[in-house]
Amino acid sequence: MIDCGNLSYQIFTSRLNFLSRQQIVRAPQGLEQFADHSPKKPARTKAEVEQQVIEMRQAEPRWGKRRIAEELAKKNSWVPLVSPNTVKRILQEAGLWPEPQTTAKKGGLKP
Repeated sequence: MIDCGNLSYQIFTSRLNFLSRQQIVRAPQGLEQFADHSPKKPARTKAEVEQQVIEMRQAEPRWGKRRIAEELAKKNSWVPLVSPNTVKRILQEAGLWPEPQTTAKKGGLKP
C-alpha cells in the first residue's frame, strides 16, 4: 500500500485490489451471467390506435405529438394509450410528420 497520508486513497486501492482478485477468480462465470435481456418481440401499437392517430392528424394538422396523445387519453377516460414519441413514430411512418428544417450556419433558415 502506498502511504500518501490520504485514508480515502488507501481504502480505494485496497477495494480495487479486492475487486480485481474476485474478477480473476470468477472470470468465466462472470462472462456467462450476462445475457441479452432485450424483448424478443417488442410490443406494437394496435392498428386501431394507429388509425386514430392518423385520423386526428389529418383532421387537425396543427396538433403536435403531445396534443394528439392527450386527446387520445381524454377519449379513453384519461388512461394513456400511446406516448407522444409513439405518436411521432406513427406519423413518421405514415409520412405525416414534417421533416426538420435545415438552418444556415448563422442560425437563419436556408433560402
